[in-house]
Amino acid sequence: MAKTSLSLADPDTENDFAIVRRVLAGEQTAFACLMRLFNRQLYRLARSVMGDDAEAEDAPRDAYLSAYRSLSNFSGEPSLGTGFSRFVINKRLRGCDAGTADRA
Repeated sequence: MAKTSLSLADPDTENDFAIVRRVLAGEQTAFACLMRLFNRQLYRLARSVMGDDAEAEDAPRDAYLSAYRSLSNFSGEPSLGTGFSRFVINKRLRGCDAGTADRA
């Protein structure tokens, strides 16, 4: 039986490829599905590493924009969830570097 739904309880590369194919094929609801799949997880991560609600709200959106622009290059490594998480953490690290440079 083929998998037809995507859930965080079963985030595997096969599902990642399926949703990426749907987005690239022009299915307008597919990217919204992807966002619903990861929104809560990304916001929680952003809130824990950024400590600021406004920045935490922006981080998932920025991750989605970045991913959308490069979906045609998706290879499955890292998984979408890992890639989104890395983006949020790297955004925080870049913010720390910018703050350090401003104080120097």
